[in-house]
Amino acid sequence: MKIENKIIEKIKNEPKIKRYKELEDILNQNQEVSHKIEELKNIQKQMINAKNLGKIEIQTKLENDYQNKLEEIENYPLMTEYMDLQEEINVFLQNIKEIIESGIDSDLNAK
Repeated sequence: MKIENKIIEKIKNEPKIKRYKELEDILNQNQEVSHKIEELKNIQKQMINAKNLGKIEIQTKLENDYQNKLEEIENYPLMTEYMDLQEEINVFLQNIKEIIESGIDSDLNAK
């Protein structure tokens, strides 16, 4: 088995990754949560557009709307755990990336 496949398998079998996928499936099946997440994404897009167009007042209103919608979403059971795991997994993957880059750099510098 190639080293890449071994790394991928280790990551997939990481308990936090498994739990995250489990929560993701549960949350994706909830129509109300899915709808609110879509609304949140739309607000994000509008915020970016308002910022790019220099529409500060609209941007501020959208930021408030975003925060309110985010609080609604965070009140769903399992959502806090899901979001916490998402952050932990991002850090975990970033660490793996840095370890790989460091190994590659040291291999290149040794030659």
